[in-house]
Amino acid sequence: VAEVDVRTRRVDPNPVGAEAQIKSTVAGDEQEIDAVLSAGYWGAVAAGNLKGRDALPAGVIAGGFDLDQSMINNILDGQTDFTVAQDPYSQGYMNVPLAWIYLERGMEMKSMEWGVSVWDESNIEFADERRNWQDLQDWQEGNCADTLQ
Repeated sequence: VAEVDVRTRRVDPNPVGAEAQIKSTVAGDEQEIDAVLSAGYWGAVAAGNLKGRDALPAGVIAGGFDLDQSMINNILDGQTDFTVAQDPYSQGYMNVPLAWIYLERGMEMKSMEWGVSVWDESNIEFADERRNWQDLQDWQEGNCADTLQ
C-alpha cells in the first residue's frame, strides 16, 4: 500500500477567495499533487476554475461534494472532474417506511440506493436538467399563474 500525504486546509466559502488559497497551497510544492478535493462545492469549483486556466499542475483531479449549479456548470465545462451529491429524499424519507415495513411486516429490503450519487461528465447533463429551477418556475408561472397568487 502506497503512502498518501493528505493536507487539509479550510478555504474561503467564496470561490474567488478559495482559488487564491488553493493556488498558494499548491504553489512551490515539491511533491506531486494528484487531486484537490473539497467538502464544499466552492473549493471544488475553485480548483476547477484553476484547472481551466492551467493554474494547477497537469493531471490534477478536482472534485468535491454537493450538486450546486456552479458545480454542475464547472463539470459541464470540463473543469471540475466530479462531485458526490446527496439526495435528501432517499437519505431521510425513504428509510422511514422501509424500516417500518421491516419492523412491522418482517420484509427485508433487497437493495436500496441511499441517496449518494457520483456525478461527472458522463451523467452531469441529467443533473443539470433535473436541477434547473428556473425552467420549473417559468413553467409554473406560464401554466399555473392563477393558482400561484
